[in-house]
Amino acid sequence: MPTLPTIATLWIGPELSWLEQLCLRSFVDAGHEMRLYTYDKVANVPQGVTLCDANDIFPGDNIIRHRRTGSPAIHADIWRLHLMAKTDCIWVDADVLCVKPFDFRDGYVFGLEKKDLVCNAVMRLPTGSQTLAQLLDFVADVHAIGPWLSAEKRAVLQAAKDAGTPVHFCDQDWGLTGPAAFTHFLKQSGEWAHALPQAAFYPVSFRDRNKMLLPRHQIETEFLDADTRAVHLWARRMKPRLQEAEGNRPRPGSFLYRAVLKHGIDPRLAPIPAKKTSAPVTDDDDDDAHALPAGAPPTAQKPAKPAAAPLAKPAAAPVAMATADVILCHGLQVPFDPRIIRPRIEKPLRRGRYSGDACAALRLVLRPGDRVLDLGAGLGLCSALAAATPGVDRVVAVEANPDLIPIIRETCRLNGLQDRVELRNAVVVDQPDANPPFYIRADFRASSLDGPSRPFSRVAQVPAVGLAQLMQDLRPTVLVCDIAGSELGLFDAVDLSSLRHLILTQHPVVYGPEGQKRIAAVLKSKGLHPARDTAPGSPVQRFLRQDAAPAQPDGTPMPAQSARPWPPQNPRVLITTCMKDEGPFILEWLAWHRAVGVTDFVVFTNDCSDGTDRILDHLAARGEVQHLPNPALVAGSPAFQPLALAYTQMLPVFRRSDFVISMDVDEFLNIRCGAGQLTDLFQATGPFDALSISELNHGANGRAHFTPGWIRPQFPAHQIEAPGKRRARRGVKTITRLSPLLAKLRNHRPDFQADSAPRWLDGSGRPTDWFHQDASQNGMDVRGSYDLVSLDHYALRSLESFFMKTLRGDVVVANKSVSLRYWRERNRNDATSSTYNPALEAAARAYYDQTYQSDAKLMALQADACAWHRAKIDSIAAEPEFVMRRDWIMANAWDGTGPEVED
Repeated sequence: MPTLPTIATLWIGPELSWLEQLCLRSFVDAGHEMRLYTYDKVANVPQGVTLCDANDIFPGDNIIRHRRTGSPAIHADIWRLHLMAKTDCIWVDADVLCVKPFDFRDGYVFGLEKKDLVCNAVMRLPTGSQTLAQLLDFVADVHAIGPWLSAEKRAVLQAAKDAGTPVHFCDQDWGLTGPAAFTHFLKQSGEWAHALPQAAFYPVSFRDRNKMLLPRHQIETEFLDADTRAVHLWARRMKPRLQEAEGNRPRPGSFLYRAVLKHGIDPRLAPIPAKKTSAPVTDDDDDDAHALPAGAPPTAQKPAKPAAAPLAKPAAAPVAMATADVILCHGLQVPFDPRIIRPRIEKPLRRGRYSGDACAALRLVLRPGDRVLDLGAGLGLCSALAAATPGVDRVVAVEANPDLIPIIRETCRLNGLQDRVELRNAVVVDQPDANPPFYIRADFRASSLDGPSRPFSRVAQVPAVGLAQLMQDLRPTVLVCDIAGSELGLFDAVDLSSLRHLILTQHPVVYGPEGQKRIAAVLKSKGLHPARDTAPGSPVQRFLRQDAAPAQPDGTPMPAQSARPWPPQNPRVLITTCMKDEGPFILEWLAWHRAVGVTDFVVFTNDCSDGTDRILDHLAARGEVQHLPNPALVAGSPAFQPLALAYTQMLPVFRRSDFVISMDVDEFLNIRCGAGQLTDLFQATGPFDALSISELNHGANGRAHFTPGWIRPQFPAHQIEAPGKRRARRGVKTITRLSPLLAKLRNHRPDFQADSAPRWLDGSGRPTDWFHQDASQNGMDVRGSYDLVSLDHYALRSLESFFMKTLRGDVVVANKSVSLRYWRERNRNDATSSTYNPALEAAARAYYDQTYQSDAKLMALQADACAWHRAKIDSIAAEPEFVMRRDWIMANAWDGTGPEVED
């Protein structure tokens, strides 16, 4: 058998984390000689890895580090080229995981990261390679200008060079000596033709990297194929996520979890450090993103900690970025510069709470077509959030503190929004007749126009811009304002008529309660009134235009809706729902509710793996449903259900409807009066604005295995309909009549206008007005509530289907897991009193046979979904997490009979 090639990498730093140990060990286990080159001693090298002196390849007296990030990637880029000139080893970054032996015989080994870019995380060039020679020539001049850069950027760099101040590699854009250079010279030499497909080494893209941490994603089947030899783990972003948000270990059931089990790595023995003392040898930033040059003279330092850029001096230029760390907050990446982000700011930022009220308010109010003006942009969170929201037309950020401008730019760059946010360094005033002094303080939040009354670090002369001019030029619909007290008097003489919402952070410590009253009075005179849902005591206040359409608490206007006379003839009833990996169960659910009298379905999906999206696309083409991607995906929000409901009300099908229900594919309306149809229910109840239906949970009925077919006949037994007082509270779903009273759709129940008096009934037609009085209520005492209708809920199905739900996670809220308590509470098999109207059952079967069974392509798609579920169930059966869950259920909560468990 031919000998496998030797694999080599470089490590600069004192010790490895478990992530590097995992990757190195994966090559040893694949049968390779794995060489780890180092300049210093590394104590925790995995067994089987050969330690080598990095000086034998390229000296390490002066490690060249990228100034902004502190990363030694430039040095590593140069070092790997010399490795190829001196050996026939294949270079891999220390975050490349081997999944199959590198049985390459070609001297060229490298692969596409995406269509037009080759990455150098896996790389071998033969000694006679023209590309290798050109790369070595290029990096020999540490002030070289990349010929692939834009003409404008080359001109700037050339001008600096001509002036005798050339820009060093470490101060140029990130990745200059890495993939960008490699790709350019490969194309120039024609050796690009040797590139392997993306699946070879980068099957999981940078944007999909977090899926390797999520148990619901089966990376081996979703991303890897026969061409895959390795997976790049994108450690520069993966390691902070693991250290900060994942407890420094992979989640059970995830791709990385399976990898550490396979290769015998214990994350507890080599945790990823909270503060970097060295940087992994990787080139794994998003290659579409470019950092701004820092502008300071280049330096080359010995390993250890990268030196921070000097602090800004009084009256000096804005400080340059000095960060090698990124913090995730509100779904956005924020650069960590300890000179700007002090501990009192860092702590809430790392916990995802910084600017929480303002960001939450902004998420609630934004809608397509909005123009957003952010005054006092701070770290750029609100501006980036607005720019990342689908459909927002324009975002202008204004920040007076010059030290924050690089931070805001970097926040936008890290999130791919640099072209979406217009950034201005200016002081906003009511009448700009001069450039006023701006007083900068150690806590940037206290920096302001107010100087003499408080200590300050330095004074900056910042251009002034009038709010009136900004309003006239931009005509914003949403204004975010946090300007350290300067809001007092700012709005007095300004036309605010374009605004729909104002999100204002008030500073009563500056102007007191009287100042707050004055601001509120000025805004009221301009048609902007405080929102009812503002958190008590919060300095962040939301004002909305009162003459706008009735607004939900999330700010999305409820379309004008006039209720038809009761009873509405041929009522249009809309079900809106979210789905993920529900392919085997869709058609029965649709056929049943068609028979019940539902006329329209809107289905939002996200991250489907089993073909649910393909089934729904096919049904949508036939006019059976309206299928849409969940808007939370592009909004970067975990709130799948709330955003889907907010989007539903913008659809024409919503405006045409008489009633709407938010419910799930495992829930079935069971109408117990008349012929079992919605019109029978409406006749029995009489007029209502909301009818809240109590759920009735069906247990697993002793079924362990997933069996394709209709669900309801498989699981007839359920919890009792008349529980004891302590177990009487259950959840509801609500049929909502669309009328001018409606303020907001929610998953379990609606909200109505505060001053309205809606008629609210339960499933027996009894008044339940307390729902309107207490917006926090999502359930009720179910005793006596099932006379006219029940919501039969098949939350578990079989044990294997429950495991699939556990793997998938909650479709309502991202990253919310399904617990064993969920099983224990819902596996009730005590009664079989809830049966379905036989005539309606026959009607549903007939609709299924005529509409779905006759469609060969649809049946094939459903069969594929069932096969996917079967294969997935088999693939997880032996995983420790599911073995533990199965054993616990069998021992403690399998039969689901007897008295309901009290907590």
